[in-house]
Amino acid sequence: MTRERELYLLMECAESPFGLGRVEDHEWHVANDPTSTSAWIAVLAKEGYLSIQSMGRFANAEITPAGRKRLNELAAAGVEPENVSL
Repeated sequence: MTRERELYLLMECAESPFGLGRVEDHEWHVANDPTSTSAWIAVLAKEGYLSIQSMGRFANAEITPAGRKRLNELAAAGVEPENVSL
């Protein structure tokens, strides 16, 4: 994952909980598609920057204090968020 993509995802999760869809769909993408947004979110969660929460049948990702710190570090380093359409 690029630093630009990392910053973009952290910014998205900082604004409000980032919807990941149905829990089983999110888990499938993490296990089977390493280039999916779900897989990238899982990497950031493993690093402690995001937390993934199940809300019944649906999951979302939220930024953690460590994620806010990382977001600020990337922005201070001049990284521009990737312009993507999710």
